[in-house]
Amino acid sequence: MGMDVGLGQWLKKFALSIILILCCQIVFAKPQIANLDEQVQVEIGDYGWLYQPTTSALYEKSSIQPTLTNITAFSLAIQPHSKYFSTYSKKIAIPENLVGKWLSIFIPYQNSISKVSINGTPLVRVIQNDKPTAENEYSISPRLIFFQADDKILNIEIELIDNLNTKYEQNVSYDLGQSIVILKAKDGYQKQYRDFLIRTLLAGGILIFGIFTTLFAYYLNRQTYYYFIGILSIVVALRSSFATPYIYTLVYDIDWQFAVRIEFILCVLMAAIFINYLKDLYAKYFSKKIYILAVVLLMMLMLVIIFTPPVIFQRVFLYVISILFLMTLYSFYIGIKILREDRNAYPVSYLWGICVVDFAFLHDFFLYYQVIRTIDITLALVAVYILYVVFTMSILFARQVGNIERLNKNLAEANTHLDEKVEQRTEQLIQLNQRLERQSKIDALTGVYNRGYLNKKLEEQYIQAVVQTEKMSLMMLDIDFFKKYNDYYGHLQGDELIKTIAQAIIKNIPDTAFLGRYGGEEFVVILNNTHAEECRQIAQRICWQVENLALEHLGRPNDPQIVTISLGAVSIYNVKRYQNVFEILQLADTLLYQAKANGRNQISFWKDI
Repeated sequence: MGMDVGLGQWLKKFALSIILILCCQIVFAKPQIANLDEQVQVEIGDYGWLYQPTTSALYEKSSIQPTLTNITAFSLAIQPHSKYFSTYSKKIAIPENLVGKWLSIFIPYQNSISKVSINGTPLVRVIQNDKPTAENEYSISPRLIFFQADDKILNIEIELIDNLNTKYEQNVSYDLGQSIVILKAKDGYQKQYRDFLIRTLLAGGILIFGIFTTLFAYYLNRQTYYYFIGILSIVVALRSSFATPYIYTLVYDIDWQFAVRIEFILCVLMAAIFINYLKDLYAKYFSKKIYILAVVLLMMLMLVIIFTPPVIFQRVFLYVISILFLMTLYSFYIGIKILREDRNAYPVSYLWGICVVDFAFLHDFFLYYQVIRTIDITLALVAVYILYVVFTMSILFARQVGNIERLNKNLAEANTHLDEKVEQRTEQLIQLNQRLERQSKIDALTGVYNRGYLNKKLEEQYIQAVVQTEKMSLMMLDIDFFKKYNDYYGHLQGDELIKTIAQAIIKNIPDTAFLGRYGGEEFVVILNNTHAEECRQIAQRICWQVENLALEHLGRPNDPQIVTISLGAVSIYNVKRYQNVFEILQLADTLLYQAKANGRNQISFWKDI
């Protein structure tokens, strides 16, 4: 059921393309005027022409009686019994309102026409010599001839010349393509240049699109689909310049045989590009043998077009195109097969575009063989398909731009939130680093500096004293009988005692002093640039302050049974005498043990002047 629905949608799109094609034909078709009195265009028609062969280049009529014939695309020809020229004539009646006015006769395809006469009056002579020679120049572009109608009945005579192809004169074909028409002079002029303008605009638009799409595919590394569409559009636009109404004649004066050769070469290139596109797109389904056959035929046809005259390669072209007609049916078959079996393998727009091109080929194929009598729709169909591609690409890129804008908006919002989060995390990280830094410096129990940072600070203060020739004072103290305190009160109470002693020391030292826990119940105080007497007073004040706290210590062996400390202090005036700060620290430690030996609860001070 799903595949049938997909096929139905695809057929609807294809039907829509056919409607667009018909609209294009209306644009190109000539206007129909219902009121005969207002009629400004008279179509001479392809039927009811009299054929009269000539026997010499002097336009002498032959003894053969004129025969009634039609000048369809393949019947306006040099007849077998005519040596050089053939004459076609027809009488038509024009409306009364056109008699006496300047009119124009529009000949859509003047290849092989040597002279045009109306009522016996020559209007134009394409060649000047008596017989066809290499000096004569021929053109296949449309021709607009002006004349003044002096009668309601016009006898139109067209003489044809065998375009230097006398050895191929049997059944040589000279395609008029469209019917000859008579119009008012102004209308004829407008008709000719309206056709030029429409074709030029279409070809120019297709050419610009082809260049853009090719560059688009190249710079954005898109799939080969865009390459094929771009290159095919360029070739179609170039080919249209050499097809009816022969736009190139407005710019360049090119020999008609060379122009025809270019047109057919471009047609072969179009077929080659399209077949390679099918092979690339349908690699899974496309028969390799059919592809090789098509390539070989196109290569042979290209050589024939390059190295043979138009009368030969045109016939060969028809034969080869007739064979390639089967390729079109084959591509239709593959498209329908994919839609039924593997619809999701390819975008439907690809299949729709291929069918549009196939339809254009079939239409122009039947048109060329005169099965139908319409107009060449290849250019119009390509233009319609390009409009579809442009519309599809516009929607695609609009969606992509919308998605990009939405993603950018989301990204901007995410970045804003991310900036806020980064700022928060940065602040948290700073605080964490500060905490870690503090933890790396601070003793967890007492809140004073730990042993590691104490050692670093001792070295810094020593170097500063050496460089700046400053005094350096150092104290080392510990709690008397602290082990017995722990044994008596327990380690938790001992920790509380250490914290209490640390706070007592902090309260009795200057703000510039440095206090660190040396280990266990031992502390070190660094005093910068402090006089000896001031150092002694600070040491004594600390010792007294701890004693005045009167913290119970029933575990000590002597009186008073309160917590006390012993302290060793040293004040150095010339630190250069000591190799390092640890010698000074060792001196303070010695003084501490001296205070303990002297009975504890006292200081032992020494100054080195």
